[in-house]
Amino acid sequence: MTDDAPPRGDAGVTEPALTVQTVRALATAASLQLAPGREAILLPVLRVWLADNAKLNALMQAEAYRDVLPITLFECGGNESGVR
Repeated sequence: MTDDAPPRGDAGVTEPALTVQTVRALATAASLQLAPGREAILLPVLRVWLADNAKLNALMQAEAYRDVLPITLFECGGNESGVR
């Protein structure tokens, strides 16, 4: 592994390298209007979710789980101002 490679966690799963700028870019790509400063609040939550997702993805690639199709739906309701 090179010095610039992402860190690897349990079972060799690559941990996501997230920054406030990454959160902002993801929100923009999803057409989410985040209130100022919200990116910093979301950052630790997304780090955990994505790390756990990477572990689940690695697990689901095992032969025993090849026929299982996980379905996840995320919904986010806005408030009166339209800011989420």
